[in-house]
Amino acid sequence: MGIQESRFAIVVFSEKYATSSWCLNEVAKIVKYCNLDRRRTIIPIFYHVEPNHVRNQTGTFGEPFTGKHKDQNVDTVNKWRNALTQVADIEPRWEVKQGRHESDVIQEIVNKIFKELYERASNDLVGMDSRIKKIQSLVDECQSHDVCTIGIWGMAGIGKTTLARWFFQSMFDKFEASAFIGNVREEYEKNGMVHLQKRLLKILLSDDEDIHDDHMVTNILSQRLRSKKVLIILDDVDKPEQIASLVGNWKNHYDWLGRGSRVFVTTRDKHLVVNYGQDYIYKVDKLNDDEALKLLHQRAFDKNSNLDEYRELSIQVVEYANGHPLTLEVLGPYLKAKTVDAWSNILAELKKHPNDEPIHRARRVSYNGLDEWTKKIFLDIACFFKGEDLYRVKKILDSCTFYPTSGVKVLIEKCFITIASDKLWMHDLLQEFGHEIVRQESIDVLGKRSRLWNHKDARYVLEKYEGTKAVEGIFLNLPENEELQLSEEKKMLEMTKLRLLKIHNVPNFSQCGYLSNELRVLDWHQYPLNYMPSSFQPKNLVELNTSDSCIERLWDQETTLRLEKLIVLNLSNCEYLVETPDFSRVPSLERLILEGCKRLSKIHPTIEKLKQVMLLNLKGCESLDSLPQGICFNFLETFILSGCTKLDRFPEIVGDTSHLSQLYLDGTAIKELPTSAERLSSLILLDLRECKNLLSLPDFICSFTSLENLNISGCSLIDQLPENIGSLEKLEKLDACRTAIRKAPSSIVQSNISFQLPESFSSLSSLTCLSLAECNLEEGAIPEDIGCLTLLERLELSGNNFMSLSDSISQLSNLRRFSVDNCRKLGSLPKLPLNVKHVQANDCPILNDHMTIWPSDEGFSFIDCRNSVKAEGCLTHHPLPMPEEHIATLFPKFIKILS
Repeated sequence: MGIQESRFAIVVFSEKYATSSWCLNEVAKIVKYCNLDRRRTIIPIFYHVEPNHVRNQTGTFGEPFTGKHKDQNVDTVNKWRNALTQVADIEPRWEVKQGRHESDVIQEIVNKIFKELYERASNDLVGMDSRIKKIQSLVDECQSHDVCTIGIWGMAGIGKTTLARWFFQSMFDKFEASAFIGNVREEYEKNGMVHLQKRLLKILLSDDEDIHDDHMVTNILSQRLRSKKVLIILDDVDKPEQIASLVGNWKNHYDWLGRGSRVFVTTRDKHLVVNYGQDYIYKVDKLNDDEALKLLHQRAFDKNSNLDEYRELSIQVVEYANGHPLTLEVLGPYLKAKTVDAWSNILAELKKHPNDEPIHRARRVSYNGLDEWTKKIFLDIACFFKGEDLYRVKKILDSCTFYPTSGVKVLIEKCFITIASDKLWMHDLLQEFGHEIVRQESIDVLGKRSRLWNHKDARYVLEKYEGTKAVEGIFLNLPENEELQLSEEKKMLEMTKLRLLKIHNVPNFSQCGYLSNELRVLDWHQYPLNYMPSSFQPKNLVELNTSDSCIERLWDQETTLRLEKLIVLNLSNCEYLVETPDFSRVPSLERLILEGCKRLSKIHPTIEKLKQVMLLNLKGCESLDSLPQGICFNFLETFILSGCTKLDRFPEIVGDTSHLSQLYLDGTAIKELPTSAERLSSLILLDLRECKNLLSLPDFICSFTSLENLNISGCSLIDQLPENIGSLEKLEKLDACRTAIRKAPSSIVQSNISFQLPESFSSLSSLTCLSLAECNLEEGAIPEDIGCLTLLERLELSGNNFMSLSDSISQLSNLRRFSVDNCRKLGSLPKLPLNVKHVQANDCPILNDHMTIWPSDEGFSFIDCRNSVKAEGCLTHHPLPMPEEHIATLFPKFIKILS
């Protein structure tokens, strides 16, 4: 079914591909289905094999046809051969050869698929073409070097986000970095401005560093983005400070972002974007009648439906919706497959409340058509789980016996929710509708509502002791400088049906002597007791998180309680935790997080019973000196032992290790990796930083064919790398600074490894020549303080992968020669000092399409970025293909000479 349902088929040919009958059968199926449906696309990748050998089944690739497959059925072999020939003839195709980064190929393919998906999707977006053209005309009016902000405004549910997302997907690959920040209004209300700023930093700069000083975030954001050409979408903004704190206010956003950056802002309030440019604002209007009718037909009818008998009713539905697309999105699926009489009855029901907004009534009618379990799922998502991981939420809802597999499917079909990047989303109007349903459960008494998600409501119920059996979920995240005033436990006792409890930023909460046994989620930061109450027997618990608490052990005494459904146990930063529970009582655990448990000295030996664990995080367990043998690696994906400073031995590895992709051993006391570690061939990342006692890297690391990132910086006893480490074709980053290594093995010289430079050049102030050519340097690899090398005369940066260079290069007052040949991702040259005489920038295909010019001591130096032709010492009267004001900013004192 996978091939039949796929819109894209990626076929990767290697030299050994044809040895597999299964592979040959699959490619034959792909060709068959793609020939039946031309909307499907085949993308061939030739991995160290010539397309001609695949096309004609010759060379090493074709040998199985004269050997292994010679006794196969003739028709089957002919079917294989025909399929190979067809696929090998497809254009465009991708070839992975020695010397080319696989990551580049992957990115090109991802970009192609994204573009095709969105081109196809735009054909399904009714009424979008005319709106896209109008917004595109605004984008085209922006000066190429200016920072430009496009405002898209209109009523809720009119299609602003859809338009913004279309432009994001069609433009993102033209920028050095891009970010789509959705739900700004909601995120701002829930988590504050600093959270949004950190989120933007992480996306644009791939920066996972935790910034502890919140006051520094704004400075970091403005300083680190000012040299980058970025694309930023701020979706659903409702306050001017949200824009100002993320991209700068209308007066200074030119200083925050790099030249050529583009910002899109969607909002219901036009006035929020007026100051950023009156000419760059677009109002999204309602659908006209023809567009609305087309959208209704898409959502309410199958291809073979008889539209004639529904024509008059369709026109009435369109009139009722009044051009509002979300109303039609909700009503269409509800009307689908219903009879003409049913349509008439639904329309009559809708028109009973003429004073209601059409969208409100449409949502109510569609919601009433759901079964009780699906209604509960919708309300849980609206109140608690919007933006959360689908897999996680399904586990929680399944433990509540809400039948999430069918329920989520229905909600998607009815356009109540969507799935994006495996997360649950819904339109904010539909979320507000869910909130309103819960409010209507009890207008006056908050404690009789089923769900409390607003911190003010939750706080009131707990402080006024209003909680009743009706309450199923409480999420309380107090803002800073607010406190909860409690003195009794009695109302906690009455909330016996509480399924979901999340309490954050509420220190000294005394009301925890009783916890509902119906809980599926207990997420209580700073839990105040040393253990769970003995009466707490939550047999259906799925997640337990008591991070940053005083917990010493989970239960005060030995318990026979088995938590069969528990998949997440998070005890991070429980500094008083002295022992872990008996893991045989949590057999389904998938994520075990004990990070920062500084007094934990022993892991219960029953950890070997965890057969499904995918994440094991013991980072910063400073007292831990050993691990039990027999840890099951069958499904383990990430194993973190960073900062376990007393741990001097890594456990022997047993079982399947094919899922383990990340292993963090940095800052441990290990002296060697056990021989059984040679089985970790699926590792993508191996972090051994600051392992001061590690004597050497074993040769078997050269068999880790998936390894992309190897860090041994600070391993001061390591004096050599394995000779064949250069054979690791996927290895992109090797950090070996502050080791005893003095010479790289010969195998590494021609590899694709990206060299990591020191964080600063300040100690190299006497340098006169710096050659970093062909070092595979990525964006941001060259230190920002390169301008401190004031004696530097020659700078060679050819053959690297960065997209931009620091303008501090302009401070190299003695620089004479500068080369960036074959920097194929370089989009613009940095500001260069006046004394530069010789510049080379050949084979830089995306360098800005204009002529750059600057005066040197002997005249002018030119570089034509269109064809990389250079002319030196040319003080002539040739007309320059640049506006005079641009020349004036470069060298105003020469304007008279040029004119």
